[in-house]
Amino acid sequence: RYQQFKYRLFYIRLFLNLLFLFSFAFSGHSVSIRNFAGEFASAAWIVNGVYLLMFSLSLQVVNFPLTFLEEFIWEHKFNLSNQTLWAWGKDFLKKTLLGFVVFLLIVEVVYFVLGRSPQWWWLQAALFYLFVSFFLTRITPNVIIPLFFKYIPLERPELKKSIFQLFKKADV
Repeated sequence: RYQQFKYRLFYIRLFLNLLFLFSFAFSGHSVSIRNFAGEFASAAWIVNGVYLLMFSLSLQVVNFPLTFLEEFIWEHKFNLSNQTLWAWGKDFLKKTLLGFVVFLLIVEVVYFVLGRSPQWWWLQAALFYLFVSFFLTRITPNVIIPLFFKYIPLERPELKKSIFQLFKKADV
């Protein structure tokens, strides 16, 4: 029941996101936001940043009810979380800001290499994305996870021994 509901939410979110993207693109909202962003500065990277901020905020408004339902209400319904609403809200903001910063960085670099190398931008962007993926993989355990969770020593030696045996068996 838990996972079936999450599957349904996935398809509902997919449908809403596609509906949002089509309406955003074809209703003129995208052009309006681009024009609004262009009023702030003439520098393309600032226009991109303002545009992405407005786009991301709009998308967050669309997704927030389902995110709250899935990550807070549903987890509590099955006793899989004891996180308070305040703590969940702080984690949601941290996750949203972190995701926006990474998204902004990637988009800005793609536009930069597109302007500098129109024929090879796709290769440079792919290499940069590969680098970002590798970098995030390396820093996640020591930088990103501690933003959301505390590492504490496992106090049950028999469980620790069992976990390490499983690691050894899986060749990890």
